[in-house]
Amino acid sequence: PQAGGLRLASSRCMMSSVAAAEELEQPFRLRVATKADIPRIRYCNEATLPENYSQAMYMNHLQCWPTLAIVAEAPETNEVVGYVLGKLETPAWARLPFVIGRPPQRAPRHGHVTSLAVMPSHRRLGIAQDLMRALHSQMVASGTPSCYLHVRVSNTAAMRLYTEVLGYRPHKRLPQYYRDKEDAYVLLHPDIATHAGSRVPLLAAGDGGGPKATGTGGTVLEASSYVSSFAAGGSFHPQQ
Repeated sequence: PQAGGLRLASSRCMMSSVAAAEELEQPFRLRVATKADIPRIRYCNEATLPENYSQAMYMNHLQCWPTLAIVAEAPETNEVVGYVLGKLETPAWARLPFVIGRPPQRAPRHGHVTSLAVMPSHRRLGIAQDLMRALHSQMVASGTPSCYLHVRVSNTAAMRLYTEVLGYRPHKRLPQYYRDKEDAYVLLHPDIATHAGSRVPLLAAGDGGGPKATGTGGTVLEASSYVSSFAAGGSFHPQQ
């Protein structure tokens, strides 16, 4: 018994050492964001993307969907080196008045990726893929089966990530969607559970280098017709 106990203790120590070594070797960690992260998220956004947002937008986003804002941090500095913001929406038909005598139906919610960015110093480490997979997992846990997003037609790297790695499908092209008049592709994923789960564990808000989270719960805001039409068999038709 004593020898067995020693072997078990030794095995546990070895497993703990391996886990600790793996944690030390990770170039980043993932954590649910808090309102205290907004300045760092905003800095990352403005350093990498032409689509920038106000302080109020970030505050509202974290208040409405606190579990769908995720940051990637550098463990040695706690610097935010990437982030993803997601939200939940309901299909357009769910906003229509119910017919008298017909019981109301529970509308399925769909996910939307508001913004994804990774600092140039930490690209090619798989951070964007892990952020998206972690977001998918959070959406699935909220009962959301599908997701959509917009991407610039010139952003070939993002298109490869979304379509070749994460399973999104092109749905349509929106002319002059962005402020600078560039077109956007609408990409849809009908079953995000097939591309959920990041390689790096997702820490709760307040774990790691970030402060504790404030606010809970979620709110469903305006609907999108993209996912509804895609589920009904819509296809991609580029508009020139």
